[in-house]
Amino acid sequence: MIFLRTGIRTQARLLTSALLLAASTAAPTTSAQPAPQALSPADSDKADTLFKRGNELYKERKWKEAYEKYVEAFKLKQSYDIAGNLGDVELTLGKPRDAAEHLEYSYRNWPTGKQEARQRTLERLSQAKKLVGALEISVNVDGAEITVNDAAAGRAPLNHDVFVEAGAVSISVTAPGYATETKTVPVAKGESRKVAIELTADGSAGAATGGNGGNGGSGGAGNNGSGGDSGAAGSGGTSVSTDGMSTKTVVMIAEGGLAAIGLGVGVGFALASSSAKDDRDSLKDQSVQELGKNGCAAQPDAQVCVDLMDAANRAKDDSTISTVGFIGMGVSAVALGATWLLWDEKKPSENQTRVYVDPWTKSVSVAGRF
Repeated sequence: MIFLRTGIRTQARLLTSALLLAASTAAPTTSAQPAPQALSPADSDKADTLFKRGNELYKERKWKEAYEKYVEAFKLKQSYDIAGNLGDVELTLGKPRDAAEHLEYSYRNWPTGKQEARQRTLERLSQAKKLVGALEISVNVDGAEITVNDAAAGRAPLNHDVFVEAGAVSISVTAPGYATETKTVPVAKGESRKVAIELTADGSAGAATGGNGGNGGSGGAGNNGSGGDSGAAGSGGTSVSTDGMSTKTVVMIAEGGLAAIGLGVGVGFALASSSAKDDRDSLKDQSVQELGKNGCAAQPDAQVCVDLMDAANRAKDDSTISTVGFIGMGVSAVALGATWLLWDEKKPSENQTRVYVDPWTKSVSVAGRF
């Protein structure tokens, strides 16, 4: 999200920038958290040169060029000062999630001293956090690998929040000897929420769903030796045994599952669409400020115009998917009501079926004999 740079806000932002730049040149970087890997003198010098050039471009208000130099510098040297200026520029360029990540890193690793500049970094971090969601993820197994929206977030226990774009967020946790656990949670802009994930030892999920007889399920983590329809446990979905249920009941369970999936899709993409619309509106204001009214018509290849078009397309696409999800929920709910009211079943069916609801693939399947 863009932080509009007009009037008093311009002075405040430039003051923040000056303090960050002063801190980066006056305070030693050796007090910051050590880099993940050893840094050679040559790489350190190169990072410092890139950082200095980024600061010069920053003062000239060449945000995109400064951003590129800071990114190169941070790849070589993960110091608090580079992270702080990188996050500041990212917030200006409408990259609030990346900005929050780097500003939080800078604030967390700030050395002793220069507290006024550190406070300014905290203020910019607070601005960025209002535009994204923050997850505090806890796992019951230390060392477990955590991924968020298919991107590595680190190993448990995490000592920092994970910042995400608003919408449906997928969290996956893996650890040797444990079954992979995946959760999808909706996150709103500016929301901070805790997510606790419990890993279970391999085989426990399959054993828990197994019956006392029969053949083990196929295609999952079931125990063929202990019997029961345990195969569905392997994919993390929900399996419902329908042995002895009437056909009407089986159909109603499937319709209810489809309605729940439709609701989840509708809500998740509605949040994502709202976030994209906010991005679009802010980028539109920025384009007017930088290029003038209708400036994107004359300079469609300008970065702000490209970002504006992308945000507009995301808002439209997410809104369409959300609408489809809500329509699917409505149709399934109506079908469920019609089945309950109109299906006249004279006698129970001796079916042996199983309904399987998979929230990750957004599907409902029914297998067996009716």
